[in-house]
Amino acid sequence: MYLFEEMMDMGLKDGEWTTPDHRIVAINACIGNPVVKTMDDLVDNVRIINSVPAGQIKEITGNQLIERGCYI
Repeated sequence: MYLFEEMMDMGLKDGEWTTPDHRIVAINACIGNPVVKTMDDLVDNVRIINSVPAGQIKEITGNQLIERGCYI
């Protein structure tokens, strides 16, 4: 699935980004990611990233996102 930055908001099923940093992490994790092939993959990644506590989002690693179920 070809993604660009403006498409990240399409991954939000309900609500808004927890913080602007959550959106930045989603952009970095999803754009150019060959594992994100469908809209469902995008929605899953956004849901997982948006559930990271605000105090942890600036320090979370790719491995920690994978442990949470993110497709990276």
